[in-house]
Amino acid sequence: MKQIIQLVSNHPTIKDFSLGKLSFSHLSLTQEALLIASSYKNNPRSIIVVKSNLYLAQQLFEKIQFWLDQDVVLYPVEESLRVESIAASPEMAVIKMDSLSRLQNSEHLVCVTHLGAILRYTPNPNYYIDNQLNLIKGQRIQLKVLKDKLYKLGYQSAVRVDVPNTYAARGGVVDVYPINHECPIRIEFFDDEIESIRSFDISTQRTIEHIDLIQIQPCSDLLFSDEEIIELEHRITDLLQIESRHKSQEFILELEENIQNDLNLIRKGIKENHLYRYRALLAKPYRLVDYVKTPHVYLSSTEDCEENEKRLNEESLDYLVELNQSAQALAQFSVLMRLTEFLAGTKRYDFRRFETNTNTLHL
Repeated sequence: MKQIIQLVSNHPTIKDFSLGKLSFSHLSLTQEALLIASSYKNNPRSIIVVKSNLYLAQQLFEKIQFWLDQDVVLYPVEESLRVESIAASPEMAVIKMDSLSRLQNSEHLVCVTHLGAILRYTPNPNYYIDNQLNLIKGQRIQLKVLKDKLYKLGYQSAVRVDVPNTYAARGGVVDVYPINHECPIRIEFFDDEIESIRSFDISTQRTIEHIDLIQIQPCSDLLFSDEEIIELEHRITDLLQIESRHKSQEFILELEENIQNDLNLIRKGIKENHLYRYRALLAKPYRLVDYVKTPHVYLSSTEDCEENEKRLNEESLDYLVELNQSAQALAQFSVLMRLTEFLAGTKRYDFRRFETNTNTLHL
């Protein structure tokens, strides 16, 4: 079956599509998957396909993965801020952060995502790189320092490491399951020196491979630099002063207490999903496309994405108003970027519901 992709990728229509000379409308998911995969084979490049919702993104990813295998990633995010704050999926978070890591470290990939994901602000890509943890055999590092670093990267302490984004420490041994590795890693210490690093099998605990160095990627995007935390503190002080002009003193005291609790979590590097909304207060925004080299962005379909943007903004506004009315959050009108803001500086392509011009093919 995969020989088909080689034949299709050389078709003149696919070549024209890869060069941006043609667009398509009214595609099924199977047709869209074959089109994207064959176009990537014809002209490997960074492609971001934006579906209108998470379900469609997951379906399309599975179909493209059949053709491209490891050359495609899924970047999923819980679409509802309300749901994410109370019942976010740990598995989805691992997939998201693994994809972010691969996008940043790869020359080109196909990334399938959805509108609710691309409208989210992301950490500073440079700060994300700086927070990668590199460990080398023979390196001196205190066990407590290593555990603190893992915690700040979003890894959760556990009794036993059997799922990604967890770590366990006992005696002079630290087990960690990095999101960017297929197997967990065992780091053994002699005093403050790393004596050995090896991957191991979860079920048998047997060594798979001895390695000399390991890079551990952050497993949370709730990364705030010291400069960003200072900026947040000043910004929050200003916003609290504005709120105090038309709210009761009792309300402001409760609001200040809740905000300070959140700031303390951020300072300590504690990853709570509701802290995402503070990223929208920062002056310098960062986007998913900032992690990708020369991204080609395909909206699928453009009409569906534009309509869903309105719905997501309305839902997030309702949630933010509720939080503010209960003194849990500052008055914010939005914590999502605009679609036009995400697309700025990218090469944009549109899959339409229906044919709109002579360069659009209807299938």
